[in-house]
Amino acid sequence: MPELPKDFVLYMQSILGKDYEAYLDCLSEKPPVCVRLNPSKPNKLFQLEVPIPYCTQAYILKDRPHFHHDPMFHAGSYYVQEAGSMYLEQLFNNLELPTHPIILDLCAAPGGKSTHLLSCLNHNGVLVSNEIIPSRNKVLQQNIYRWGYDNVIITQADATSYEQCDALFDVMLIDAPCSGEGLFRKDPDAVSHWSKSTVEGCSRRQLDITQSAIHALKPGGYLIYSTCTFEQSENDDVVKSLILNHGFRQIKLQAKDKGIVSTSFGLQFFPHLTRSEGFYISVLQKVVDHNSLLSYSNQSHKYKSIQLPDQVKPFLKDAEMLTIENYKGEAWYVSPAVLNILTSLNHIPVKSAGIPLGRITEKYKPHPALALSNKLHYENQIDVSDREALLFLSGHTLANTENRKGLYLLTFKQCALGWVHAVDGRLNNLYPHEWRIQYR
Repeated sequence: MPELPKDFVLYMQSILGKDYEAYLDCLSEKPPVCVRLNPSKPNKLFQLEVPIPYCTQAYILKDRPHFHHDPMFHAGSYYVQEAGSMYLEQLFNNLELPTHPIILDLCAAPGGKSTHLLSCLNHNGVLVSNEIIPSRNKVLQQNIYRWGYDNVIITQADATSYEQCDALFDVMLIDAPCSGEGLFRKDPDAVSHWSKSTVEGCSRRQLDITQSAIHALKPGGYLIYSTCTFEQSENDDVVKSLILNHGFRQIKLQAKDKGIVSTSFGLQFFPHLTRSEGFYISVLQKVVDHNSLLSYSNQSHKYKSIQLPDQVKPFLKDAEMLTIENYKGEAWYVSPAVLNILTSLNHIPVKSAGIPLGRITEKYKPHPALALSNKLHYENQIDVSDREALLFLSGHTLANTENRKGLYLLTFKQCALGWVHAVDGRLNNLYPHEWRIQYR
């Protein structure tokens, strides 16, 4: 661990008092490793590990496995995430929401909270998962594809783009970019990037982001604000500004679990008090203005509805969904609810929606997301060993020992990994190059 900046030390001593030494000691300990299972995929993993009390099917592990060499990780059977971040479930489940809520995760990469929200929604409603940075958006796409849900739209826009989405969302999650103090134990490099000016800059940026995006929240809707820092200027002060200046009221949160600290406007996780890295979360409700319109524009959209092509029909089990073609010729399989929200995002750059099918051609090659989807129905499967699965994930060609022909779904312990094309003597690997792991 690098030497902590003097300004940071003074600040932490001022807020922790006599507990500062305990905090300092914990930074030399190994960070806890936590996972959250995917409820939509068949698995009974980690059942002997320590459960996290405020999150369904989440566990603290005794040791850190080599996750990238676990085929079940790549199949989307679980997600590796900080325990504090998983408190989102307890807060979300206590909100008074419509049966089919519309949610925006504004700063979503790498996808932990988006996949968690999809599990909480349990196929109801629609999640819009947004990330402005292209490289991070690609990681977000991969993690959401692994999770397998279809009620999601992935966008790549800045917060100001959502100002035009008046009163569209029932819930908005802003996991704001921050100074990263809560990750010092997990990521020592974050220490060298910290400065007092960084904290001040983050605070200004957080206010800019929240003030731009909140126009898209319905009156009566909820804003969930979170960071991974301890700074009051990035946490409670941002929330207080929204209450004083932008028509929000505080939802008082009760810290029911041991070690979680109540602040004036939210909850704070400290690593020396909880099995988590540093994390802050708050919930606000937008005050109802009866003069506001609770509707969004239903404008014409840039997507062309097409009939489900014959090449794709064997792969899918829900005929009530729609197939649309976007302006780049890619096809997406979407529900009417997802299509309705796409219409309202006409000015937003959309990277993916529903289930990506890929380009529909005579020699159709299915999109890798289709293999991981919960809507997949495909009978031509090959279940492989652990070693064969890792060879596939690293891009190797596998042996075709049973003289198969054509397209097959490759599975590991009955969980889908991706596609292979069987020809004489071999199974050609269709796993995307950018997803492949290092394995020999």
